[in-house]
Amino acid sequence: MCDNDKLKILEEAIRHTEIRLEDFLKLGLAADQRAMTFASLSMAIAAILASSAGGTTSPFIIYAGSISIVLGSALSMWSAKPKTFEVRGHRYEDWEDHITNSDTYEDVLKSQAKENDDRLKDNLQSLKESGQIFTFSLVWTVLSTLMTMTLLLGFSAVENIN
Repeated sequence: MCDNDKLKILEEAIRHTEIRLEDFLKLGLAADQRAMTFASLSMAIAAILASSAGGTTSPFIIYAGSISIVLGSALSMWSAKPKTFEVRGHRYEDWEDHITNSDTYEDVLKSQAKENDDRLKDNLQSLKESGQIFTFSLVWTVLSTLMTMTLLLGFSAVENIN
């Protein structure tokens, strides 16, 4: 393999890592949007539920369920909290050592590709952490809603028997 082929392969590898970095950014934005949408929906459910407390004989259950759903919403918002997210490109100061050390073009490309791989790993870890928090919030909110509804139906059934 000639040196020109190596350089072409390295340039293509960097191009692909930069595409992946851009795609990770899109994934992160979509995940945040999904989390905030779910948080809004959860808050709406909690508000509707709490507003119906006056018409029941078990307002405590409704208020407790509403609070639990609000906590699930807060967890969803927490999953969309600002985070460090790596993007493509470098500042000039990141290149100065290559210039000072008289690195070859091939060495600079290899260094860039390795740095992009590290960035991709950091972004993946950030997405995983946010995804775990969001999944927990989703399960919490759904179970809170179902538990509240089940308790209300149970208490209504008991009241109707008496």
